[in-house]
Amino acid sequence: MSYCSVCGNMIPDGNGFCGKCGSPVNGAAPSVSNNVSALRKESLAKIRDMISYFGKKEHLYNALTDCMNEIEHPRRVRYSKEKGTLQIVIGGLLMLFSFPITLALVSLIGVLCEHFTGNAEYFTEEQCTVILISVFASLLVLGLILLIIGIVRHVKSGNTKRQERGDYINGMKQINSSIVSELEDYYLKYKEANGNDCPVSFPNTHPNDLRKIEATIAEGRADSIKEAINVILQDNRNSQIQKQLEELQKHASKSALYSKIAAISSNTVLFLSAVNYFKNNKR
Repeated sequence: MSYCSVCGNMIPDGNGFCGKCGSPVNGAAPSVSNNVSALRKESLAKIRDMISYFGKKEHLYNALTDCMNEIEHPRRVRYSKEKGTLQIVIGGLLMLFSFPITLALVSLIGVLCEHFTGNAEYFTEEQCTVILISVFASLLVLGLILLIIGIVRHVKSGNTKRQERGDYINGMKQINSSIVSELEDYYLKYKEANGNDCPVSFPNTHPNDLRKIEATIAEGRADSIKEAINVILQDNRNSQIQKQLEELQKHASKSALYSKIAAISSNTVLFLSAVNYFKNNKR
């Protein structure tokens, strides 16, 4: 095990070049190594210059990311609360339980009349029928009115909520467009200052993306900026594939578990059937 004389990186035995900076070890042929090292140093210098330049607008890049997230998943805004739910619940309950409530109220009226008048038959049978029908109809009408009022209020509040959501998203889109326009102008100024040359496209100029490119080159996984971008894209694809494989494994595990449960249940049913069969034969 040795160490690089240029960058101090640890070099395993048998390696002729440093894996970090590309410097030759113990007099190894310097031609290719020097070219790789020079390209890597040039790429690092360029990407660090871009980080310094675009880092001045990092707050705009972060604001742009927040706007895009809000457009896709608007969670931070508090919309108007939906109204009419209470009226719908009360009206529905009144209509659903109007008859039991009517019987309870009529019975309560009869008990009160008997208590205060001492006459258990204060109302005649015809009067009781009229009271019963009147209370029942009143509860039904009251429940229906509350239900209609609740539905109307619910629909209106839903429309208001959708309107507020649409206005909020449109506002976020306008802010997003304004930020993109400012950042694009900033990007074009960089290209003009460097002879219309920029090794990365505008979507990759976020300082965090540039730092990933710098780290990839510094780790020795790439020598040029374009190569580093390809390495990062491949890493992202590999990560997505890994996640998909993990999801498939989870589904496979669940399927296997359900199959085992089904097999156990089937065997249990067969066992109980056999037990019942032998019991019946013994009798």
